[in-house]
Amino acid sequence: MENQLYSEKHQNEINCFTQSLEILKNSKYVIETFPYLFSTTFKNREDEENAVPDLIFINEDTSISVGIEHFRTVKTSKFKENDVEKRTDTDRGIRRNIKSVYETGHRELVESGEPSELSCNNLVKNTVDFTIDQNNHSLDDLVDQFKYNLTNHYDEIINYKKEICKYGANTKFGFLVDTNIFDNNLFIVNKNSITKVTPTLNILLQDFIDIWNNKFNQDVDFIIFALRDTISEEIVNAFIVDPNNLNLEDLIILKNCTFKYNLRLKEINNAEDKIDTLFECDSPGPLTFARFVDKGISMNKKNISFICDYSIAKLFYIFGDKLRVEKKGSLMKIKIKRYKNMFYDYVRYNSNEFDDKFHINLKGK
Repeated sequence: MENQLYSEKHQNEINCFTQSLEILKNSKYVIETFPYLFSTTFKNREDEENAVPDLIFINEDTSISVGIEHFRTVKTSKFKENDVEKRTDTDRGIRRNIKSVYETGHRELVESGEPSELSCNNLVKNTVDFTIDQNNHSLDDLVDQFKYNLTNHYDEIINYKKEICKYGANTKFGFLVDTNIFDNNLFIVNKNSITKVTPTLNILLQDFIDIWNNKFNQDVDFIIFALRDTISEEIVNAFIVDPNNLNLEDLIILKNCTFKYNLRLKEINNAEDKIDTLFECDSPGPLTFARFVDKGISMNKKNISFICDYSIAKLFYIFGDKLRVEKKGSLMKIKIKRYKNMFYDYVRYNSNEFDDKFHINLKGK
């Protein structure tokens, strides 16, 4: 690909695509199914900042014109107040604050030998804000924003394709979804095993597929998911799907069984060489917890794999088939008592096997 100077926004889009391609080229399936994504040359356009779609390039081997529209989708995005047409990615705002504080503190360190107390306090505050922001969103928020972004961009496909056709009659169009890896405190539960989520797994939520099937048709040839590390924001994994012909061998398709916590700061302890932050959270109430356990049991009986939080995964790991046994009386209040007793009386206090196996340390939480 050509090395050229672009606006920061456009360069970020190019970088997201090219870095994803470096990962995708290791897959024989990708090479054989999407050959037109490789050996390409980007096209320069006037007013590149506002041109649509975001990227247009020509495959040098086949002369296929390819257009890509990039959008960011993360669970921490939310509507701005009084403006439902715009969204803000809260963790990026916090990251910018952290970077600014770090640069100020580093400059102070160079000039005077130590950062100011104000810089240290600001760094702790922003780090706390980041931790709370990351933990107080669930995958429901991710699904919600995916639908929002896809809807807005899908409505413009006719305009995208008109622009792509200017560079050749043989065209392809796809989306580049710029997102984050799944949290490492999530687990995959299926009929026979429980697996901790890792960045290398190509996970696609069933909700994404349902959104696509219920609302959109066959105007899109591919969707690339670029997965960034939550802390460094480096792209650590990428996978591609044909939305009209999913390659199930290359994907782990999961139902969503996650819930939100209400994490908040409890106290900060300053030591000579470190700062300890202690958080507390409201676990889901008995009724909510029972409903999610019931949801997991129902999917497990149907041999449907799902992604869930630590507490539900631990419950399934320890009790296994006991959860699938129907007890006399199906009223929710009976189930609440049963699940609550199981979890609080045994899982939380008396079993370290699950935590040891998955290297989980909950001290101080």
